[in-house]
Amino acid sequence: LFDPVTEKFTPVENKFDDWSKAIFCMAENNDFLWGGSWGGGIKKVDKKSGTYTSINFDEKDQFRNSIFDLELQDSILWVANIEMGLIRYNINNGHQKIYSHSQKIPGFPKERIIDIFIENPNSFWISTDGAGLFHFNPLTETIENISSKYPISGNIIQSVVTDSNNNLWIASISGISYINQKTGNCYNFDKNNGLLNNQLNKSAIFFDKIDNLIYTGGVEGVNYFNPSEISVDSSSNKVI
Repeated sequence: LFDPVTEKFTPVENKFDDWSKAIFCMAENNDFLWGGSWGGGIKKVDKKSGTYTSINFDEKDQFRNSIFDLELQDSILWVANIEMGLIRYNINNGHQKIYSHSQKIPGFPKERIIDIFIENPNSFWISTDGAGLFHFNPLTETIENISSKYPISGNIIQSVVTDSNNNLWIASISGISYINQKTGNCYNFDKNNGLLNNQLNKSAIFFDKIDNLIYTGGVEGVNYFNPSEISVDSSSNKVI
C-alpha cells in the first residue's frame, strides 16, 4: 500500500499457504483494494488495517481461481476469470453470476478473457486470447463478436480504450486497430506506421483525457499519439 502523503510503501502481510505473488490486476474503492492473482483468487485488502481476506472461486483448480482483470462498477466487481469466463460479483453480499459459453449464451467466447473495458454501464468491451474482441451488454445479457464484423488486426486482443470522440482503439499482439463507431470504418496500424513493435502488452493502453493522448506499452517500449491528429489515407491506388 502506498501513502501519497508520506510517499512510503507498506507491504501487505501474506500467508504463503494461500497467497499468489503474481498479481495481474487491481480495483479499489475508498475502503478496500481487490487484487486478482494467479491461482489464489481475489485478495481483498482493508486499506486501514492492511489485512486481507481471500475470495476463491475454486481452490482446487489454479485456472478456475486465476484472475486476469477486475473492474469495479458501484457494488459490482466484474471479474475476468481465466477458466470460468466473466463473473459478476456483488461486493456487498458475495452473490455471483457467471457468463460463459453455454446453451444460454452460445455466442460467448470459449477462450480466456484478457481484459474488460467498461465504456458505460451498458457497454463492455471484452478482449480475448484468441477469439478477438467482443461487445457485451450486461443489461440485456447479449454479446456480439466484433472481430467477425470488422477486420481487426489479430485475434489476441490485449485491451481497448475509447477516445474523446468515442472511437475505439484496440491493442493486440499484431498492432493497433481503430474503429470509428459513427462511420463503421476500421483501420490497422503497425511498425510501418511508427509503432516500436507490433506486440503490445496486456492492459497496456491508456487514454489521457487531459492532454488527449493515447499511450501504448509494447515489448520494446512506449508509444504515444494524439488520436485527433491521426490521418488515414483511405484512397486506393489505380492498377497500371
